[in-house]
Amino acid sequence: MRIAVAGLQHESNTFLPGTTPLAAFERPGGWPPLSRGPEMLSVLRGTAVPAAGALAVADTRPDVAIVPIQWGLAQPSAPIARDAFDGLADAIVEGIATAHAAARLDGLYLDLHGAMVVDGIDDGEGELLHRLRVRLGTDLPVAVSADLHANLSPGFVDRVTVLDGYRAYPHDDMAETGARTFRRLLRHLDRGAARPATVMVRPGFVVALTWQCTLTDPAKGLKERAESMMAADPDLAVFQAYGFPLADIPDCGPAIVVQHPDATRASAVADTLLAAWQAAEPDFDGPIPTATEAVRQAMVLAGTPGTGPVVIADTQDNPGGGGPGDTPGMLAALLDQGADGAVLVHIADRAAAEAAHAAGVGGTVDLGLGGKQLPEYGVPVPGPWRVEALGDGRFTGMGPMYRGNRISLGPVALLAQAGGRVIVAGPKMQASEPGLLHHLGLDPAAVPILVVKSSVHFRGAYQAMAKAVLVGRAPGPVTADLRDLTYRRLQPGVRIAGTAR
Repeated sequence: MRIAVAGLQHESNTFLPGTTPLAAFERPGGWPPLSRGPEMLSVLRGTAVPAAGALAVADTRPDVAIVPIQWGLAQPSAPIARDAFDGLADAIVEGIATAHAAARLDGLYLDLHGAMVVDGIDDGEGELLHRLRVRLGTDLPVAVSADLHANLSPGFVDRVTVLDGYRAYPHDDMAETGARTFRRLLRHLDRGAARPATVMVRPGFVVALTWQCTLTDPAKGLKERAESMMAADPDLAVFQAYGFPLADIPDCGPAIVVQHPDATRASAVADTLLAAWQAAEPDFDGPIPTATEAVRQAMVLAGTPGTGPVVIADTQDNPGGGGPGDTPGMLAALLDQGADGAVLVHIADRAAAEAAHAAGVGGTVDLGLGGKQLPEYGVPVPGPWRVEALGDGRFTGMGPMYRGNRISLGPVALLAQAGGRVIVAGPKMQASEPGLLHHLGLDPAAVPILVVKSSVHFRGAYQAMAKAVLVGRAPGPVTADLRDLTYRRLQPGVRIAGTAR
């Protein structure tokens, strides 16, 4: 069987200014770079991305020939520039069409996100699938793996034969999801089966990123319920998409997609899970302390018996939600409160990293950190800073999200002022990768207070070692309380979780 493989991933925050250019896919900070044709195989194999899981399954099937087309990912940010999207999407469509014309393809696997917004297009993935179906027709089986944060549209779902998605947040199951999706595609092709009945239902509310974590309830219980149903029925597939709430588009919000050969069974499962979601709605909400309150709590907890760091999530500057990675509020709170020994990971500031390398270990750099990309969220934290450690920014991911990725951040540095410390690097990156700390000679388990620019993904690397985990709210664009946003385009009746109480 000849199966084409392609991928295009972006999570778009429509509340951010500007657009995301093609260069963001070419240098995606911690993720594999844009690759085409056979180079995809060497770039992706051994990483944690979904396509790597699909390729690993293909390697076990001598009767499967992979036709690599193009794979690219950009860090979450503003909607994609139209010319960038058109170039990337057209390369995928043309590449698949050319391959299909040369020798008939039996199937297609796409590694997509589901929350991609393009300048002028609300549903980037739906548009890509539309272009594919126009060129290739409706008969070619198409399997798609998607992110748990997907904002699913009917057009997207209707154009897919097999749909699956991450079940965990933090996303420690990306490669597993790609493998599962590819196995489902192979089973579909082996059987020569018709497209399974597909039912999509919506709970009718949006959920902030903080409350989507599947390590804690209510998301934990909803995940376990769906998984128990699938374990009892091998033909059942359930994708519970939580949606990316920082996209003001009509299809923003959670959706439950059920696939089964029996349409009656698919509808019954969808209704059961929908009722469970609606009953859980009040629990998708809660208070979040300010940066100062979180640091004070962390200092108290750090002084109690036990081992491991007290971890504070700087959730409103989460690069995984479109944050710039340089808002200064949490760093300022650490210094103002005298949080000795604390480490913040990390401020995206290439000039500061280069200045630190010029000064050398033991040297001093007198410059402000943070607050340069989106100054409305705070002014830079003034120096001087002492240079404690330097690195070239080249290391291999060791955490569950970036494991196996060959990461290249450029010059990185550990800076200190009074008792506080901060890592600086050029590009932003989700702070869920302990390899950066080890690269600079730090053991995260020995740090008393560890501040990470992340909302949930950090838990995959740090929750097990942490003495305690706190989520803090410093000014930033990844809004933790969705009541602070002005939505204009949600579907009628859709509300923010918890506001119906």
